[in-house]
Order: sequence, then structure tokens, then C-alpha cells
Amino acid sequence: MNVMVGSGKLAHALLTFWNPSVPVYLYGRNDQTIAKLIQKFPFVKQLNEHSFYQIKNILLCIPSQSYRDFFKKFEATLNSEVNIYHFATALMKSDVQKWSKKWIIPCKVVGHALEATKQKRLTLALPKDEWSQKEKLVHYFQSIKIVMADEKQVLKSNQIGTEMALKAIISLEEKWKQEELPSELYESVLSQVLVGVMKAHYNNEHGSFAKKILHKLKEEQ
Repeated sequence: MNVMVGSGKLAHALLTFWNPSVPVYLYGRNDQTIAKLIQKFPFVKQLNEHSFYQIKNILLCIPSQSYRDFFKKFEATLNSEVNIYHFATALMKSDVQKWSKKWIIPCKVVGHALEATKQKRLTLALPKDEWSQKEKLVHYFQSIKIVMADEKQVLKSNQIGTEMALKAIISLEEKWKQEELPSELYESVLSQVLVGVMKAHYNNEHGSFAKKILHKLKEEQ
């Protein structure tokens, strides 16, 4: 039995790429969000906690701060041979092992779960010592990329990407105020230009306007 624990953005992203022919159950504390996910993904069934002893594979999609309570409640109930895929970016395997003696498999989303759903491109990272899990993940999911990277590399990558994106937003806000530009224009520039330029750069699709600015910036370095 495959069970996804959690009903937030990460669970939504993973279900978007899930292979409908592979049975999967959903468990969470929020009945409303679970109902919405089941409505959107009809192949998913809700699981009650009384069936936890039957679980063979758990995909743990809950916030890092909820891990301790989860294992406090279910550690004794879970099958001794259960596989637990843990997705919390900032939580290391060694942290999880403080609460559980089960087999913990780090499986981290590289990038942004919500954006991956929109782009229909999901990248998951497995550490070298768990690379044998790749075959199982390929069976579970459709159209995903699986890379080899340890937890700290994924954490650092996501931290750098997030930090640089936030710095760009803060710089934009400060520049906007300096230039005394209309606030009515800010939302479109932030939501379209900033994101659009990044996507165009990744896909090598810059227009002439952006190419000139990029050339100028490189010369100034």
C-alpha cells in the first residue's frame, strides 16, 4: 500500500505527476483539503489511521515541524519494514532518525513545488546510497527527472535560488521607489517581467530588448 501523508502544496504537486495506474492513498488532518485533492485526482483514495499497519510505502509531505508529532503518534503502529520517503527540504535524515527507527529515504524536490506543477517539470533528488530507489520512483511518477544529490546539496541549491530571487524582488522594490514609478505598473513587472525573463534565460529565448541589457550587464562585470 502506497500512502501520501499530507494534503498541502507538495502533495498536490506529487499527485500531479503520479502514475494513475499505481494505487495511492491519502492521509491528512485536513478533511477539506483532502476532499479537494480526491476530487481533482479521482485515482486517489482516502486512508484512515486504523489502516496504517498495512502501509508499505509512505511519502511524507508534511511540514518539517510536524514530523515529530507524526512519528510520536504512528511510529509504533507502522510496519517494521515500511519505506518512508521524506521530502522536507530543511530536515535531514539524521534528524528524522531521532524520532523513527524505520527506513528513512531522503527524496527532495529540487526547485519550487508549485512552479514545477505549473511548468509540468518536476525534479527529485536521491542520495547516492539510495539511488536504487530510482526505479521505484520512475514507476510511481510520470514525466519526472531524478538526479543524484545529497540532502545538503539540495538544501543549499534551494537556499541559493530562493535567496537570489528574494534579493531580486527587494532590489526591484527599492529601484521602483527611487525612480518614483507608478505603483500600478509594479504588479505586472513583478509577476511577468521578472518571472518571464528568468524563464526566457533558462530556455535561451531572450528577445532583443533583454539581450541588449544582458550584454551591458556582462560588460559591467
